[in-house]
Amino acid sequence: MTIAEKVSASLPTLDYLKLFDYATQPRFLLPILFPFIVYLGWLRESAGSLELHLLAALAIALGGWLGAMIVEYQPFLAIEDGTVNEIQGMLLFVVAGTIYLLWNQNGWPVFVQHWALVAATAVALWLPARFVLDLSGGVIFPTAVFVYLAFMDFRFAPLLVIPVLRVPVALKIEDLSPLEAAVGLGLGVVSVATVLLATSVW
Repeated sequence: MTIAEKVSASLPTLDYLKLFDYATQPRFLLPILFPFIVYLGWLRESAGSLELHLLAALAIALGGWLGAMIVEYQPFLAIEDGTVNEIQGMLLFVVAGTIYLLWNQNGWPVFVQHWALVAATAVALWLPARFVLDLSGGVIFPTAVFVYLAFMDFRFAPLLVIPVLRVPVALKIEDLSPLEAAVGLGLGVVSVATVLLATSVW
């Protein structure tokens, strides 16, 4: 065995599927994506200071992520896995509601308000559906947020490959059935359609 082969064998194997799974879980994807959503909203409606918008976005994203991590790793109290998902879902609902209220109260971009409503609607559909099927937030939420982005601006349509690629990851890593993965995709799309329809008639 050559030196290069020995070095290669000694390095940890990078599991790209698992990495993609982590990157598209709501607790990582949404905090990373939210400041970008805020920036896009400000470009569409330059209401107030961009710095203020981004500071609010970073504070909310960091607070939501820290809350999700505390629930995930349970440094104070052991929680069952199913309950962890439910608490994280409720936390996401609260964060999305906070975003909507803050942006609505200040007259900040509707683009961000509707994005928050999409996230909240996805939670509202996902939590009760979990009692019937083993549904992954890692399928529903990427589908909802990227379908919303693509619908609002066709330039982001290539990002729809992310929820599509998320399906085989869910089948292999999370051991979901094809039906459960398909339902997750469907609920993500329904979340967007519900918000767009509801806000169009308000």
